[in-house]
Amino acid sequence: MRTHLVTAAFMLALSTTPAGADAFSDGATAFNKGDYATAVTHWKPAATAGDVKANVALAGMYLAGKGVERDLQKAAAHYLVAAKAGDATAQTMMAVLYAKGTGVKSDPPKAAEWYAKAAEQGNVVAMMNLGYMKANGTGIKRDPKAAVKWYLKAAEAGDPGGQYNIAELYRTGQGTAVDMGEAFKWYEASAKQGLPRAQLALGSMYALGQGTAKDLFNAYIWYEIAAAKGDPYAVKNRDRIEQQMSDNEIVAARKRAREWREKE
Repeated sequence: MRTHLVTAAFMLALSTTPAGADAFSDGATAFNKGDYATAVTHWKPAATAGDVKANVALAGMYLAGKGVERDLQKAAAHYLVAAKAGDATAQTMMAVLYAKGTGVKSDPPKAAEWYAKAAEQGNVVAMMNLGYMKANGTGIKRDPKAAVKWYLKAAEAGDPGGQYNIAELYRTGQGTAVDMGEAFKWYEASAKQGLPRAQLALGSMYALGQGTAKDLFNAYIWYEIAAAKGDPYAVKNRDRIEQQMSDNEIVAARKRAREWREKE
């Protein structure tokens, strides 16, 4: 997980590095070769000089302990420099650190503030985490309407988790009016991106005729897809509706499910 965070921060920094930023580019070259100590050597002066992306990358190195001894306080300090300069990745990471109390004292309200700044810039991770905090009142006042806002933005940005979460809110009427049509739409979008719990939910929408016409054939397809991923509820639901289908329908539905899984 820490390696993933380092790589993500580094790749974002690299993608926006201006031409002529030799110190940063040299560090990037070393990073790509797995020479983390040399990368840090190049990035430290750039970060000290105020280079935002160098601060993001260096923070990731301290967080993961690559090229340097792991130091959570230094990671937080470098993320904070970049976050104050408006970098959405750093703002998201500061929120994560405050939410978990990593390198800084745990402070959920500050986490929400940093998530909000990053979310306003279009950072999907921030949208999702802020939506979760608002939906559940995690260290802050619960605000279901705000949760709808941020989950919907994440969904519209194409995030399958956001699509599933907003579908859940439309289905249950939390923070918004119940809207089975919208719930179906977003479950389907998420299911088609391969999220097992959305595939299970989509199967149930078809089986119950919620947000769409009742359709056991399509319900079976989505239950079968989710069941193949080990979801026990999908197995149970698939086996139950199987009793209401003909042998030909079952064979055809299994074929469609298999074809879909081959595309995932």
